[in-house]
Amino acid sequence: DTPETAIFPAGIIGHDGRRIAAVRIQRFDYRLFPSLCGEAMRQLGTPKDKPCDEDCAGEIESKVAELFNAAFQKQIEALAAEKPDALIVDLAGNGGGTEWAEVALRMVTPVRVKSFEFGMVRHPHWVATMEKLDARLAEYEPQAKGADKALIRARRRDIAAAIEALRQPCDTAPLWEGKKPGCSMLVKGVGSSAGIMSSADPEAMRALPWGAALFEPAAYTFREGVWTGPLIVLVDQKTASASEQVAGILQANHAAVVMGAPTLGAGCGYTWGGIETKLRNSGARVMIPDCVRFGPDGDDIGGVDPDVLVGFRPIEGRQRRIGRFMEALGAAVDAAEAQKKAAS
Repeated sequence: DTPETAIFPAGIIGHDGRRIAAVRIQRFDYRLFPSLCGEAMRQLGTPKDKPCDEDCAGEIESKVAELFNAAFQKQIEALAAEKPDALIVDLAGNGGGTEWAEVALRMVTPVRVKSFEFGMVRHPHWVATMEKLDARLAEYEPQAKGADKALIRARRRDIAAAIEALRQPCDTAPLWEGKKPGCSMLVKGVGSSAGIMSSADPEAMRALPWGAALFEPAAYTFREGVWTGPLIVLVDQKTASASEQVAGILQANHAAVVMGAPTLGAGCGYTWGGIETKLRNSGARVMIPDCVRFGPDGDDIGGVDPDVLVGFRPIEGRQRRIGRFMEALGAAVDAAEAQKKAAS
């Protein structure tokens, strides 16, 4: 029972003489908690009876994100203080949310993880996005020195190459004849789900004015490896998007054992509002994912297959799900302990 429990429910499960901590992330989205908004306004001294312009709203949102992030870290610290044998991060039913997911996953493991490679759809939407990033780095480049300046220049060259590729159209007409197009709709080779850099020391990057422009988790104040013991991630058929990203990255980096049912397979999603496609004949407006995440084997991450399978079914009730979970929990803890021992 901590002040953070209202946002991140947590507790200790007793099982076969072992104590297993559990924390639930309902969504990777701090905007779902109005109480945080009220607390942010209180700390900022924002009056409730006056208009709040775009800058004011941005300041409140940044403070809400900061409070949300701090709440998760405090909850993990509280669980770690109980000295449990393992930690379960419950993502069952979590439909995704924001890229704060990249921060959360780094708090629950001491492994310096590498995030998934990113593929972008050839479209003006992504051209504009990459141009904005390049403009940010261009402002920082004169301030940088030595290796930092060389790093920024190298990343700007990568971005320039990506922008050029994104501007080149790809004729997909052969698809309608059952043939493979002579090009790819995706541009790879720059960026990851954590930003331009897929792996970095967040504290070192946070100390740099341009750190968050290269490595997005550096925009948050957090500590890697708040939890250092055996780790289990619980998923089910409704685990999607950013939640699949978390489970998949931890699994691919041998930092966690994934337990549960195969995830939804929602893919990457819709960046900054996504790209709307209007069908010519019907006039229907369709939202199509505009990015793809690629795992270490080069395949797109369409879903996550658990290491320890639990036969969850969408139609069954709470008690049956609990029963299935408890039946498989021992095997999941054994696997997580073996993984931790192998890593050490």
